[in-house]
Amino acid sequence: MSRFESNKPDDPGARRLIAAFLSPKGILGLALALLLALASGVWASPQQVAPRQTVPTRTPTEAPQPTATSTPTRTPVRNTPAPIVPTDTPIAATPLATETPDASPQNTDTPYPADTPRQVGEATRLPPLETTPVSDGLLYVLLQDKETLARFVPPTPTPSPTPTPLPAQLPTELSGKIAFQSNYLGRTRLFLVDPDGGNLALLVASWVYDVAVAQDRLSPDGRYYVKQGQGNNGIDLFVGPVGGGEAKRLTFVGQGKAWDWAWAPDGRHIAFTSNQEGDDDIFVVQIWTPDDPLPRTTKLTVDGSWESDKHPSYSPDGSQIVFYSNRSGRDQLWIMNADGSNPRQLLALDGDCWNPVWLK
Repeated sequence: MSRFESNKPDDPGARRLIAAFLSPKGILGLALALLLALASGVWASPQQVAPRQTVPTRTPTEAPQPTATSTPTRTPVRNTPAPIVPTDTPIAATPLATETPDASPQNTDTPYPADTPRQVGEATRLPPLETTPVSDGLLYVLLQDKETLARFVPPTPTPSPTPTPLPAQLPTELSGKIAFQSNYLGRTRLFLVDPDGGNLALLVASWVYDVAVAQDRLSPDGRYYVKQGQGNNGIDLFVGPVGGGEAKRLTFVGQGKAWDWAWAPDGRHIAFTSNQEGDDDIFVVQIWTPDDPLPRTTKLTVDGSWESDKHPSYSPDGSQIVFYSNRSGRDQLWIMNADGSNPRQLLALDGDCWNPVWLK
């Protein structure tokens, strides 16, 4: 007996079964079974086989319900790339993803404004630092080094003091003196002098001069003022009440102008400077009353065509007038009578003198 013959089954039933499989009908049946298995998806790899699902038993009265866990028919997927179809539509750029604030209660960070989303991975922007200017290679300055520290830390500005109102009256010991401006000591300063030219002094209280000038600009009772205004062809003087009302014309200078006025103590005479005749001269206008002036003007200074006489001011009793003139070759102080007579030079300083005012 050969080796093959010894392995044949002796059971007649087994022989018949083998013969049935090897017959044409058996081979055909086996092929059909394999095809059915492939068609139903049973023939698959172990990783693709879905778990067996239990189908519930339906009663005859129940409507058929879709089974959510039914196994779908698996179609093999091929990794074939989709063809690229050219198109004229521009492709929109895909924006970067933005952070979504955490809605949980633990998130207490202040969100960014809605109109300026912060990009993922964007560094936090810090405000620019205030830098101190570096000079001469300095890295720091000790606080006790006041001189160098002042280059980097400006001093606190000192608030301006509140102006002190000027007193309405001058000190009695100054009454009768003459205040004026001069460059006698090199720069413009205020000085005092007696009417006879003696006791020349430096005036350190400038408010004295300011008060004296303001007094000359108003009537002695303080009720009326004088101002400049447009005349027919020039700049004239007008008088009016301080409290308001119509200003009346005082002068008629023609083509020139009038300025530097000063009230006399009697309240009826006003001396002023005018160039209506070409050079600067001193005039006086006499008024009936400030409300009804009926003005009458008289020229007080008479000199050559080149001299200049300006800035008159009455003495406390109204009998004299101080002014400044260049008739000596430079600006100096002069005094004359109220009617213009007896003009005389008061001082002869090595410097110019101007804008005198008689203290009252």
